[in-house]
Amino acid sequence: MKVAVVSHFDRHDLADDYFVYSLRCYRRYFDYIVVVSTSMLDTVQRSRILIYADKLVVKENRGYDFVSWRTGFEELNVERCKEISFVNDSFYGPVNDIEVFMGRGRSIPVDVWGATLSMQFAPHIQSFFMTFNENIIRSQFLETFWSRIEVLHDKNEIIQRYEIGLSQELCAEGFSIGAVVDMRNLTIQDRHAALQDNLFSGETANLNQERYYLEEDGPNPMQLFWGHALRAGVPFVKIELLRDNPLDANLSAVFKYLERHRWYELGLIIRHLERIIPSEPFLELRRKYLRGGDK
Repeated sequence: MKVAVVSHFDRHDLADDYFVYSLRCYRRYFDYIVVVSTSMLDTVQRSRILIYADKLVVKENRGYDFVSWRTGFEELNVERCKEISFVNDSFYGPVNDIEVFMGRGRSIPVDVWGATLSMQFAPHIQSFFMTFNENIIRSQFLETFWSRIEVLHDKNEIIQRYEIGLSQELCAEGFSIGAVVDMRNLTIQDRHAALQDNLFSGETANLNQERYYLEEDGPNPMQLFWGHALRAGVPFVKIELLRDNPLDANLSAVFKYLERHRWYELGLIIRHLERIIPSEPFLELRRKYLRGGDK
């Protein structure tokens, strides 16, 4: 069977509408869905998740996604699994047809595929969506890997040891990795398109912008290259991009993309952001990006 292990955390102890929508969309593509939550969900919130999930595990809030995925993996009858996907709740979506995404991912002839493969620091599958095929499930690699996961508190250490380290270990063991958006295959045309995605109307790129987009060895595909990821079939927009915008992407263009394609209810994003960020920054975000304001 095809299984999804989905990690969940909400600081207000809610199963947010955007998260429930994601689960609903996954239901068609997985035979069994396990959600592991580190929030203290009440009966109502648990029932919202269990509309679409087969099992819900609520655990104490220790460790990040990898600890939750370890917990979910331990709940599985691995012998029955032909495919296991590990997914988190760090993105909105699917914002366009997930059928395209799942079809492209499952057709990649590798042992482990993800939504995106980043070259930042070292080639690695970004862990927000990664899928292990039957060959690797039968190898006992996963049992060994998850048994070594420890509770870490530093996110950078988690990325280095578990996200990047996982891909490095897979390759060292002779397994193959790939992704729907594989930044190893990034072309100069893709780089120019990403630059144009993030220029505001009438704006001309400066030298520093051009150097980053056209020369950077390891750009994050889910930040400034959001447009490239969407065009390539990854139907997700990272919450961090819209909440924090760490690299100063053109959020007006992101919202216009979502409005133009009319696939995803924009209210799911707006209601969630309104709840998780302070009122003044949220109002500023709405003024700038949802009502045609200037940068």
